[in-house]
Amino acid sequence: MNVVVATTLMKGYCKQGDLDSALKLFDKMNENGICPNSVTYAAQSPEEASKLFDEAVACGIANVFTYNSLLSWLCKEGKMSEACSIWEKMVGKGVQPSVVSYNNMIFGHCQQGDLDSANGGFVEMVEKGLKPNLITYSVLMDGYFKKGDTEYAFALYDRMRGENIVPSDFTCNIIIHGLCKAGRTSESQDRLKKLVQEGFIPTCMTYNCIIDGFVKEGSVNFALAVYTEMCKIGVSPNVFTCTNLINGFCKSNNVDLGV
Repeated sequence: MNVVVATTLMKGYCKQGDLDSALKLFDKMNENGICPNSVTYAAQSPEEASKLFDEAVACGIANVFTYNSLLSWLCKEGKMSEACSIWEKMVGKGVQPSVVSYNNMIFGHCQQGDLDSANGGFVEMVEKGLKPNLITYSVLMDGYFKKGDTEYAFALYDRMRGENIVPSDFTCNIIIHGLCKAGRTSESQDRLKKLVQEGFIPTCMTYNCIIDGFVKEGSVNFALAVYTEMCKIGVSPNVFTCTNLINGFCKSNNVDLGV
């Protein structure tokens, strides 16, 4: 039995109102090392998931993995007040938060635009001796880029690299998108060259961000140059690429180029 099968069975028990069987299955999952995930909870109604979780806590089978599963679901759903309540319950029960626990909360706070709470979680995890990982840095950087604080986002990037954490494609695209959104598209091109030298392989999405940035800045010729470059190195444009360019040509009264 895997987590998918267990989740399906659990959903069936909950629909029948047989919470006792659902809880026994939940217990069996933990005994067999099958860690519940966000789907396990999302498969139930919010009321059923909450009741199931409370029963697991009451029976003493809820561990950090159990808490993390529910925290992940709540944070992705934007239910941060509920996530904070679960966090307090977890700590109150003596369950020590893990890096994953903090990553979930940091993500949730960033999604809500609450960078003070997100950064507070980052500082707290470091103080408790937990080492932030690639996900921690990437999520927090994305939050600060979206807020417009590119300087602090890059300070986080430098700190991450100082800890010998190699950026992923996701991280690199966050940087490019963040710079373009901040109106620093030319700088994003320079940054892209450095990232490529470090092993990053740009995708169509990467170039679309830069093209969109130049179009919004009114630099259609630069946008066209980026389009030419991406085609030259074998990255195929998609509908968004073409739509951005056509939009730019129309705005600059070069409709013929967009045809």
